[in-house]
Parts: sequence; C-alpha cells; structure tokens
Amino acid sequence: MELNWLLHQDANAYQKKHLYLKPHPLLGKTIAHYTYMQNQLFADESTLTLVPDASGCIVIQVTDAGISCRFWGSTSTVIQVMSDAAHTYFHFFIEFLPAGAFAFLHHSQSAYHNQILSLDTVFPSFSDHISMLYETSDTLIQFTKGIDALFLKRLEMPDSSISFIHQQLHQGASIASITARIGYSQRHLQRLFQSQTGCSMKQYQRIARINQAVHLLQTTPCALTEIAQLCGYYDEAHFLHDFQKVMKLTPRTYQKQMSVFYNELYKF
Repeated sequence: MELNWLLHQDANAYQKKHLYLKPHPLLGKTIAHYTYMQNQLFADESTLTLVPDASGCIVIQVTDAGISCRFWGSTSTVIQVMSDAAHTYFHFFIEFLPAGAFAFLHHSQSAYHNQILSLDTVFPSFSDHISMLYETSDTLIQFTKGIDALFLKRLEMPDSSISFIHQQLHQGASIASITARIGYSQRHLQRLFQSQTGCSMKQYQRIARINQAVHLLQTTPCALTEIAQLCGYYDEAHFLHDFQKVMKLTPRTYQKQMSVFYNELYKF
C-alpha cells in the first residue's frame, strides 16, 4: 500500500491535513476521537507543549522507516514534543477519554502515568494488529473501521462509579462527599479510581480545572479572579498555585505563549 493512501479514495479529505474522526458509537464512552494528521505533527513550531488531559492515547506514526505505535499514559503535567516532520508521512492518534484505556487493556493504568512507552511493551497484540491493518487498508476509512473493530473486540465498559466520580469532580464535589454518596471507603475508591484512570482523584480534579482555565484564557477576556471562581477555586492564590504546578508557568505567561501549546477540546 502506498504511503499517500488517504488520497486514493477519500476525496473529501484530499485538501485536509488534520482530521478529527468519530469512533464507532459503542466506543463513544471510552474513545474521544481519532485524529489523522498528514506530514507533520505541527507546522509552525519546532516544539509543542501538550496540556495534560488525564486520559492518554495511542500514537501511530508512519515514517520512511515504517510504522511505529506508542502508548501515552494519563498525564498530569505538561509534556514537550519535538517536531518530526522531516521523515514522517502521517500520524494517527487514538485519543482515550479518562479511564478509556482501561476498558481495552483490562489492567491498572497507574504504572503508565506520565509515561510514553512502545505499545509493544503495554499490549503487544494491539501493536501487531495495527501494523497489519495499515498494511491491508487501502483508505483512511477502511483503516479507521479496522481500528473500531479491534477495540470493539476488547471493549469492557468502565465501572459506572468511575464515570460518576468524573462527573462529580467536574462539578467541584469534594472527595469526601463523593465517597459518602457511593458508599465505598475513601481508600478503596481512590485505589479503584487510580487503577482505571491512572491518576488520583485530586490530580484528576486539578487537571480538569486547569483545562477549563486554559480554555477560558484562550476565549474570554475574564480576569484571573473570575476564571478562578468559574473553575471552582475559592481564591486566586490557590488557582495560581495549581496552574503553575500543572502548566509550569503563570496564566499570564501562558497567554503570551499560547501558540506553542496544544490542549484537547473533546475530553473535558
């Protein structure tokens, strides 16, 4: 199969170098989207800083040396990636929702937190199947349907209590109140959450809040005090502390450097 296989039959994608693709409807609670990106990971910068999303992904990269697959665990701090345009034909990203990777790998995600590993070391058969799909697919649509089928075979829906916890943490609920509502001990609930999501409940709530703050800084003229309140903080000082902990810079510095940051739009 030729490396420019997208262009053979997927005419609607001919002029597009960056496509968001929906997964199969049954995967909608575990996979946020697929992303196809031609030629290079980013065009205008030599490095790009990724805002953490507490979710993880699989990155499929096709270069002149062949195909490689990497597994990104859930992240709680920014990660810088270097441009690799010179020898890359395309990337295909499988972007998990929080706890989504657990639904397919069926084992604890905590060991992969803030880790980038070869998919071979996490789940070898996935890597083999993806490579085979690439070799046998004639179009992007065919490849995407094959990815859907691969994940549907492995799908086990996450514990419903985890989805409830995500929802409650987004709404600003305390860990103690969530524990009381579910009826588990706090220790058991933390262990269950960290196993499936890869990070602690406190880390997850912080990441969700900072992603909301990043979006507000990008799209509104709100003062920092107002952003802090909208994101569930009782005071600006606490907000600034958390922002710097996650982003490694202040909100104002972030606003001056937004072009070198990438944040997920469809996970929170």
